[in-house]
This record gives sequence, C-alpha cells and structure tokens, in this order.
Amino acid sequence: MNITKKIKRQDGMSLLEVLISMVILGIALLMLLNMAMISLTSNDWSNNITIVTQSMQQKLEELRNTPMPEGGTDTINGIDIYWTVSKTRDHLRQVDMTASWRDMISNYKSMNISSFIKTDSA
Repeated sequence: MNITKKIKRQDGMSLLEVLISMVILGIALLMLLNMAMISLTSNDWSNNITIVTQSMQQKLEELRNTPMPEGGTDTINGIDIYWTVSKTRDHLRQVDMTASWRDMISNYKSMNISSFIKTDSA
C-alpha cells in the first residue's frame, strides 16, 4: 500500500526552488566568465612582455656588435624602442633602453632596462 501511494504522488519542484537554482547557476556562470576574462588579460600581458623582452635583447645585441654605439630609436614588431648610450669608463658603455607599446585594450605600456656593454674603443 505504501508503495502505491509513493508512485501516485508526483511532487515536482516549486517555482521558488527553480528561481533559486537559476540564481545560483547565473552567479556561477558570471564567476566563470570573469575568470576567463582575467585569464585572457594575463595571457596577453605575458605574451607582450615576452615579445618586448626579446625585442630589447635583440637591439642590445646589435649595439654590442657596433664599434661605437650611440643613442637612437627603432621600431621592432610594433614596439617603439628608445635607448641612450653613455660612457662610464674606458671600454665600458651604459645602455638605458625603454620600450613602449599598446596592450589589447589600447593602454600604453612601457618597460625599462639598463645594461653595460664592453666596447673596443676608449
């Protein structure tokens, strides 16, 4: 007898339970969307930093292979690189380099490095 009562009784979910589950699902989806946006932004940042670092290293190697390096500007891979060369001692030059670029939301970013290079000239 008890089994037949359970079979005939068909309780469904109330409207309130459905609304609460929809709110919880909506909040979870919004949090996942926010995490995806943070991931995309972080990925773009690290990609840009890698490209900028490699471009600055490339320009520094070019300056190392120049007998009398001087300051200047260049654009490599869409990145503007500015550098100054100053004499610190005989056969030693300090190179200060600044790179600037735009990120995926068109904000200007910049990075600075300083290095010393040995030259053959005094």
